[in-house]
Amino acid sequence: MLDLPSENKQNLLSVKYRAIMKTKQPRKIISDLANAGITATIPIEDWELLDDRSLFPNALNLIQKSVSLPIYPKLSDEDTDIIISLLK
Repeated sequence: MLDLPSENKQNLLSVKYRAIMKTKQPRKIISDLANAGITATIPIEDWELLDDRSLFPNALNLIQKSVSLPIYPKLSDEDTDIIISLLK
């Protein structure tokens, strides 16, 4: 944490980062992590392509095989260990 004057500390907000991972089982990973209390998501849903999906086969393929994992400075060591163990 930055050593800031106390009047500036109320302006600090937590920043969440995500890592995108390609996998054959994104929904299983999301479910397994959710059961452990960790939020992972599909980074973009197929309906967000906003056009005929057949026009974007590579994007659709990536959507179906991707999961967004949490990575940020305040992620606990315990949560990090859980994420690693579930991805092995």
